Amino acid sequence: MVLKEGVGYGKKETKDNVAARRDLKLYCRKRKGVEYNERAYYTLDKNQKKVICQWVEKLRFPNGYVSNLRRCVDVTGCRLFGMKSHDCHVFMQRLMTIAFHEMLPQQVWEALTEFNIFFKTLTATSITPKDLERIETEIPIILCKLETIFVFGIFNSMEHLPVHLPYKVKIAGHVQYRWMYPFERFVWYIIMYVAIFVSKSVEKDVKNKARVEGSVVNAYLLREASIFCFHYFETGVPTRNRKLPRNDDE
Repeated sequence: MVLKEGVGYGKKETKDNVAARRDLKLYCRKRKGVEYNERAYYTLDKNQKKVICQWVEKLRFPNGYVSNLRRCVDVTGCRLFGMKSHDCHVFMQRLMTIAFHEMLPQQVWEALTEFNIFFKTLTATSITPKDLERIETEIPIILCKLETIFVFGIFNSMEHLPVHLPYKVKIAGHVQYRWMYPFERFVWYIIMYVAIFVSKSVEKDVKNKARVEGSVVNAYLLREASIFCFHYFETGVPTRNRKLPRNDDE
């Protein structure tokens, strides 16, 4: 029965279809009896991944610009992990084009660079209506280039969302006043105060154990007041928010 269907004489449709031919082409390509699939030209090999991880591990940024990326690098496993959304934002806009310039084919690198420039223009502190019209015209073409490079499985609604972002800037204003990064940092401070209260460390910001919520609010207000006041001190006066830079070489 299977043989008859294979040659097209069965009651069911023939097994000799497009999918079967593709499977035959795929599974017959073996090396020493082991199934072998060629590496996609837009992927990196292990040595290239290791070079990028070592490069990211040595990077230094100003305080507050990005988190400590050294903690997000696993050189042995050749991977990046634990990056927050703002870290991914900085990596995409500032580092990706430099990191992949000599690693990826020119076609792939140019498409990724155009995608990064789009977001860099979109999130700029100063943007003109002419720039918005330009990137609104360019982003569909950029996404089409990416679709011709990467597999369709990675594209969903989130990957096509950038098409609508320039219009959103037109009606809602600059991105800096609407994105989530300040609120994420605010939540981190709240978590820090609660952690200090739970751990019962020496430097307590939470004083009243019976009114934890009120103590957290007072601690945050005290921090805001100290941040506001330290701007009135001279440069050489050490304050809570003016410490030795993390990457000071002197």
